[in-house]
Amino acid sequence: MKQENTNQKFKARRFGFSTGGRRNQSGPRSFSSDRRNDMMSQEGAGDKSASRNFSQVDGRSNQEGSSRNFSHRRGDNRIKREGTGQRYKSNSFSQRNGESNQEGSSGNFSYPRKNSVRKQQITSQKAKLRRLPPTTPGQRGTVLVDKRELWKGKPHKSLVRGVARSGGRNSSGKLTVRYIGGGHKKVLRDVSFYDRSVWGNKWVVERFEYDPARSAFLSLVKKHDDENIKKYVVATANLVVGSVVEFSDSAEILNGNATILRNVPSGVQVHSVELSPGNGAAIARSAGTFCSVLGKEGEYTILRLVSGEKRKFLGDCKCVIGSVSNEDHKNRKIGKAGRNRWRGIKPHVRGVAMNPVDHPHGGGEGKTSGGRHPCSPWGLATKGKKTRPVRKHNKFIIERRKK
Repeated sequence: MKQENTNQKFKARRFGFSTGGRRNQSGPRSFSSDRRNDMMSQEGAGDKSASRNFSQVDGRSNQEGSSRNFSHRRGDNRIKREGTGQRYKSNSFSQRNGESNQEGSSGNFSYPRKNSVRKQQITSQKAKLRRLPPTTPGQRGTVLVDKRELWKGKPHKSLVRGVARSGGRNSSGKLTVRYIGGGHKKVLRDVSFYDRSVWGNKWVVERFEYDPARSAFLSLVKKHDDENIKKYVVATANLVVGSVVEFSDSAEILNGNATILRNVPSGVQVHSVELSPGNGAAIARSAGTFCSVLGKEGEYTILRLVSGEKRKFLGDCKCVIGSVSNEDHKNRKIGKAGRNRWRGIKPHVRGVAMNPVDHPHGGGEGKTSGGRHPCSPWGLATKGKKTRPVRKHNKFIIERRKK
């Protein structure tokens, strides 16, 4: 008799009902003794069957306002909401999926997939620096330009061409440029610099791409009234996908538009400037560069170049408003010598490490400093000696560069 009372108390605590017919504060409503005795008299019923029989004998369905029903399987701590039939979702899942636990929502709960969060569409070509973790000696201190926001697919097929690597040799096979060779295979893009097919039209920026032949990024633009015509141009900083740019003599002074220098007011930054009208862009084409318009002098426009030189350009020379993209290119650190080998740059040997037959600085007992002013292997002075002819004067240069 004592053992039977103990079993009744144990199951009463487990299933949330009292033995005296009164309602327990922490459990559901109590029911009559005969129903309870019928349920407890079933032999061989485990925890799961007991829980199922309890809901059947009780005669009540899972309605709103009833208590929670716990699953007694080992390791299963998930809770089921009685009102709507849906399981509780943690805040992290709700925030990640953008859902809220509202009444009447679907009862099927599924954990979020690994790639269920849709990435925000990248519309800008603004460069960022990426510092690699110091897991290896080559990665320690490495700082690279983050290119994950650029186009990850293949370039436009009709605007690319292959190029053979020279290895620093000319058409006769003679070595003319030292320390060049190897490297990754490259596919060159045909970039338009004010050709007739580009000038005089409006273009829409479709995407931004990487170009292995230059430090700046490229913009793939499509014609405003004909989407089948596409061109590559040097990307201007702070442009976004979908921006409309105009290449014409009467274009507005807006970022990314191309016009002639005569129309550009003082204080505006320009890039991809022509040295002479119709010859294509030649000045300020690398990453992050620009020229500042200082003023006008007759038919000429005075610009200050990146080197600090002040020079006159004809007003009919074309230019692009703004600065070149990828301004953080100068802040990168390659981290290891192998990265230069990927780029096709071989190790540069110092002259003092050579023999006298190979370099004027070669030879000597022990470590020597060369014994003369720095020079090339052919005896030409280097490192600071001015090589421009003194008598030759360029009338377009107003002030020469400082270095």
